[in-house]
Amino acid sequence: MPDLQASHIYLLDGLILLALLLCSAIISGTEVAFFSLSHKQITQCKNSKDLRERGVVKLLKNPRRLLATVLILNNLVNVAIVTLSTYLLWHVTGSEAVEGIVLFAYTLISTALIVLFGEVIPKIYANQNNLRVAKRLTGPLYFAVPLLYPLSSLLLRLGRLIGRKNQFQEHYDLSAEGLNRALELTTMQETSAGEREILKGVMTFSTLTVKQTMQPRTDIVAIDAALNLHQLMDLVHKSSHSRFPVYRDTIDSVEGILYTKDLMPYLDQDERFAWHKLLRKALFVPEN
Repeated sequence: MPDLQASHIYLLDGLILLALLLCSAIISGTEVAFFSLSHKQITQCKNSKDLRERGVVKLLKNPRRLLATVLILNNLVNVAIVTLSTYLLWHVTGSEAVEGIVLFAYTLISTALIVLFGEVIPKIYANQNNLRVAKRLTGPLYFAVPLLYPLSSLLLRLGRLIGRKNQFQEHYDLSAEGLNRALELTTMQETSAGEREILKGVMTFSTLTVKQTMQPRTDIVAIDAALNLHQLMDLVHKSSHSRFPVYRDTIDSVEGILYTKDLMPYLDQDERFAWHKLLRKALFVPEN
């Protein structure tokens, strides 16, 4: 009879551990789901008639509070898992003085279970189905945020206090290499290779020198100031450029820069149109 009662206790403890592991997985997925939503998805939720989607936006209005609540829940559940599993281990071995090899094996297995089923798998799933997961967990979070408000407020205040003390030490390593790595991690799958190159170009633009962007003299498409409007339009049409240096007599004598868009209002003019008045000032800078 005592053995049967003990087996029931072990079974109950095991079921509780599985339930806690499931809670850990849900909480970990919650963190990723809410904080991986794109601007497009958040805008969609704002304009939606679905109360759950509008609830997602409401929770994200105070992201620090939401994150603090999620982290508190996650830590509480993980501590409960470790405590209960340790208690169960003591009962199974019949002693609190657990042998080293048994303790090591227990620590390894419990850590692997928490990391795999409580962190990695749910976060991967939540990242791929972020809006769906966030909608389903809006209700529980509406209950959890005010419930843990005192504790989350304490943590946020401590965080702001520490942040103010260390504010003078803040520095940001915005190297081009680091930004490129961040870009690779954050760009969506639907972002094309060309769009990624444009973003990388924006980030590295300030590190470029004029010499790196210079074109060989033979590749320059320039416009002779002696051309009339029809000749000019023919040259622009055959070229794929949007800006042209305009020179007189020789390409070394540049008078200004012509923007193709500046010609658009004057397409119906005759060949005598004085298009030179559309030139913008050319800037001359050292190559370095």
